[in-house]
Amino acid sequence: MSDKTTTPEPLVSDERIASRVEEYILQYRTEITRVAKEYRDEYEVDRRSHLSRIQELEDQVKALREAGGEAMDLISSAQSVLERYLQPDGHTKERCMDLLIGLFDGPRQRKVESAWDAASKPSNNNTGS
Repeated sequence: MSDKTTTPEPLVSDERIASRVEEYILQYRTEITRVAKEYRDEYEVDRRSHLSRIQELEDQVKALREAGGEAMDLISSAQSVLERYLQPDGHTKERCMDLLIGLFDGPRQRKVESAWDAASKPSNNNTGS
């Protein structure tokens, strides 16, 4: 008998193992890239949706501020009428009432009310999210 031990031949060569490893790496890279793209696309849709909703809310706030400003102008006009009524040589009671009715039941008031109502309504694009 010989003292020499022999090393068994590998069932698969090193090149073949390296080739298979590279194939697996390529498959995993491809899958990871695909999944990452799906998440990125989904995130982009959500981001755009949220940005759109933010813009809608900013527009609504702007419209509410404008309508509120118009309402404040109407109130200021009514205060001026009352101030003028309280002065000794100011409006008569009848004139004051006519002016106030004109302010609070006239086209100016309807314009203010219409602007406020329009600005107060939620956007049709609001999906409740």
